[in-house]
Amino acid sequence: MRCDPRLLVQALVNLLLNACDASPRNSPVDVTASATPDGLELVVADEGPGISEAIASRIAEPFVTTKPVGKGTGLGLAIASEIARIHRGELRLEPASPHGTRACLRIPRADGEPHA
Repeated sequence: MRCDPRLLVQALVNLLLNACDASPRNSPVDVTASATPDGLELVVADEGPGISEAIASRIAEPFVTTKPVGKGTGLGLAIASEIARIHRGELRLEPASPHGTRACLRIPRADGEPHA
C-alpha cells in the first residue's frame, strides 16, 4: 500500500494516547493490525467507560473532547481522522465489549495492488 508512514504513526500515537487516558490504571490497551482484502486495519481498544454515539459521530471535529478542561485539546482524534482521510480511509469509534471503545483506522490498498 502507498502511505506516509510518519502520518500513520502519528494517527496511531493519537489513538493510543486517547486509549491510555480513557482506560483505568493498570488495564490493558489492545492494538491489532490486520491485512484485509481491502487494505489495512489498525484497531486500538481500551477498557474505559466508552464513548457516546453523539461524541463518536463528531470525532473529525477539532476541539471535541470528553476530557475535563485542561486535560486535552480535542485534537487527537480530529488529526487521526484527517490522516485517515488523506489516505482515502476512515476512522471510526465503536463500543467494545463488555465496555470501552474500539478505534478502527482503515486504510484502503492502493489502486492496482493485488488483494491478499
